[in-house]
Amino acid sequence: MKRAVIGGIGALASPMLLARQREREAGVVVLYHRVSATADPAYPPLEPQTFRRHCERLKAHYDVLPLAGMVERVKSGASLRGCCAITFDDGYRDFLDHAWPVLEDLALPATHFLVADCVRTGKPVWHLRVLRLARKAAGEGAATEATRLFKALTPLPADARYSRLDALEAEAGGDEAAPAMLTAQDLKRVSPTLIEWGSHTRSHPDLTVLDEADARGELEESRIEIEAMSGRRVRFLSYPNGAYDAATARLAASCGYVAAFGVDQREMRTGDDAFALPRLDVGALPAAMLLPETTGMVERLRRRLRGRETHPRGAA
Repeated sequence: MKRAVIGGIGALASPMLLARQREREAGVVVLYHRVSATADPAYPPLEPQTFRRHCERLKAHYDVLPLAGMVERVKSGASLRGCCAITFDDGYRDFLDHAWPVLEDLALPATHFLVADCVRTGKPVWHLRVLRLARKAAGEGAATEATRLFKALTPLPADARYSRLDALEAEAGGDEAAPAMLTAQDLKRVSPTLIEWGSHTRSHPDLTVLDEADARGELEESRIEIEAMSGRRVRFLSYPNGAYDAATARLAASCGYVAAFGVDQREMRTGDDAFALPRLDVGALPAAMLLPETTGMVERLRRRLRGRETHPRGAA
């Protein structure tokens, strides 16, 4: 109901909202994960036709730039007014099946951040494999089982963790319903003039909890592996789960990346730190809510509601 109301208001107010945004020195980088009608334990399904409507709205109301163009504007101090870039995380193959045809048809550039191990193994990121395994093994007790598995698997090195997960999945009868991931061959099937590949690390860990040597390995190995598999230079990094701190940002800069992105649910502004750049996760939104989100209308409403909760009516 709330979404319907906000979407209706947004449809009526979109011209005013966009005009106001173009008065500010800010742009937006939007984030998607999956484009599929199939239910997923981690992401609400984004129907392909809804993704098309998203892209049509972005093209109609923004200057959709390659991510490199947005980064260059941040670094040079050029205006970001009315600018937008499109990104994806994780490397699901439904990008090739459902997103790429739309991007190609509308001539829209995008950057897809890949988990190198997912491309190499063809399996989803490990924490999502844990969720699927826990649901299959424990039913209503899935949350407790997932917590147990996370505690057992998190301390393991990536290769050992994968071996243990492979064994657990085999014991559970496999996971035929696991979503397919992009392969090295797939990376060469899209136009390099529209699609750029970035790094989402080697195995999708929380970089902020790793020691420096392990974090550096995740960053350097993923860049090298994705470059080898795609035949293209990897310039940009997406922090897994949007998690980063000052030390992580400095490390990313030292590992050969040009810029790095979190998921801060805010606009990008001239002068932002190139290794702490924000994105808006819009992948679960109905098309009618896209512009209210990208223009900041939804976040302003969130702040207002949070303020009311902090200072309830009648409070001193």
